[in-house]
Amino acid sequence: MATDMPRTVTIRVAADCPSGTRTDVAAGRHTMTMDEPPARHGRDEGLLPLQALMGSLCGCSNVVANWIAADLGIALSGMSFEVAATLDTNSITGKERSDPPFPEIELKVEVTATGTDAQIAALKEQLAWRCPVSATFRLAGTKIDETWTVHRA
Repeated sequence: MATDMPRTVTIRVAADCPSGTRTDVAAGRHTMTMDEPPARHGRDEGLLPLQALMGSLCGCSNVVANWIAADLGIALSGMSFEVAATLDTNSITGKERSDPPFPEIELKVEVTATGTDAQIAALKEQLAWRCPVSATFRLAGTKIDETWTVHRA
C-alpha cells in the first residue's frame, strides 16, 4: 500500500492570521481554524494549535497503522485514540528552553484486529518509526507511553 509512494513528497499548507491568536489553515480544499481561549486573548474559534498537533499524531497513526496492517496481512477496524500530552511551558513563557517541549505523551489506542500476537506486536513496533508524526516526537526526545487495547475480530 505505502510502497507505491515516491521517495520524497512535499507537504504544503497556507495560513492566514486574522488576529494574534487565530490561524486559518488551508490545504487543498480543506480548512482548519486554530485559536486560543479568551484567557489568552483569543476567541476560542478553533482548536488550540497544540491540540491540532496531537490530532495529527492520531490521524497519522491511524493511516500508517492501516498501511502496516495491510503489509502484515491483518485487518483493523474501529480504531480510536486518546492522547494526554505533558507540555513543559518553560519555553513558551521564556523562562528557559525545554528540550523536548513535550517530555511525555500518553497514547491510548483501541482497535479491533485480526492477526496473531506476533503480527500485532510487529504493527506496534513499526508504527513507532513509520508514522512521521510519532517518529518526529520520538527523535525529539519525547517519551510516548502507548497502551493498546486490541479486540479480536
